Amino acid sequence: MTTINRLESDAGVIDNVFSQDELVTVVKYMSTLPKNYSSIDGNSFAAISQEHIFYSWFCKKVFNKIKELTPIDIRLIFGSYLDEKTPWGLHSDYYHKSIGPLTWRF
Repeated sequence: MTTINRLESDAGVIDNVFSQDELVTVVKYMSTLPKNYSSIDGNSFAAISQEHIFYSWFCKKVFNKIKELTPIDIRLIFGSYLDEKTPWGLHSDYYHKSIGPLTWRF
């Protein structure tokens, strides 16, 4: 399996991390969550935090498989489900005012 060797690497795609059945299950449950955001172009966003009832399920079914791809000790703050009807343009989520050593550069 392909791994992510460093967080600074360029974005890309790693195929076959999840089976089609696993993806269907994730969509089935995550799509039932109340939407945290909906846009006029049909996109909607739902998120779960560490206190959410789905958090441990999300870690087991999704995040732990992602963790296996990197030797870096990464941790999950929140998980999300984006139902995207219209692709989002280039944007920054800086308004969250994330803290820590990693910063995104455009």
